[in-house]
Amino acid sequence: LWHSITVDSTIASISGAHCNEISRVLAAHGKDFDNSETPIRILEVAAYAHTTGYMLANKFNTEVTLSDISIDTLALGRDIAIESNLDNDKVTRIASDFHDLPFTDNYFDLVYIASALHHTWSWQKVLQELMRTVKLGGLLFLENEPCAREFCFYKFRTNRREQFREIEKTLDQEG
Repeated sequence: LWHSITVDSTIASISGAHCNEISRVLAAHGKDFDNSETPIRILEVAAYAHTTGYMLANKFNTEVTLSDISIDTLALGRDIAIESNLDNDKVTRIASDFHDLPFTDNYFDLVYIASALHHTWSWQKVLQELMRTVKLGGLLFLENEPCAREFCFYKFRTNRREQFREIEKTLDQEG
């Protein structure tokens, strides 16, 4: 509901930061978009209205799929991308639940999710879905989960290390 009545003024800056971080991670893992014979495939899960995927598609030889549970936020992201003169030709938008992703096994070179895994009580199922869709040798990139935050209004009742739950301990241990 919040997303349908509020436009986040930080979409552009956060999208740019995400694009830079994804580019850095891919380079650090030897993924070379420019010299790839076939387009690299990226899936952004819980994409909200971010234009990260559009930026990546415009910057590199890549096919991007954006997935979010909300059709409205995907459409808003498309509109923001158009207003920002970002090409939409290599970007596909799919409304789906991240507990049951409608994608082929081992399909994406990079599966990316930011600030969203903590929105479910069934995080193990979501992680299984993310792992299922990433290719062998591909990258699964989780960014900005709240396990070390001192204050958070999301899923967790607490974010103090001494009171972490199983998912928080696991995410914290994995960095």
